[in-house]
Amino acid sequence: MRAKVEFPFRIVKQQFWFNKVLYRGVAKNDKKLQTMFALANL
Repeated sequence: MRAKVEFPFRIVKQQFWFNKVLYRGVAKNDKKLQTMFALANL
């Protein structure tokens, strides 16, 4: 199961430089992560 979800996270981390959290607060980080996955899904 883990291998199925690792690939999308690798795409987001490598192509969009989402290695560290830049914002304080869960809501801002959640929105940024959702945006990154939406862009990776295009």
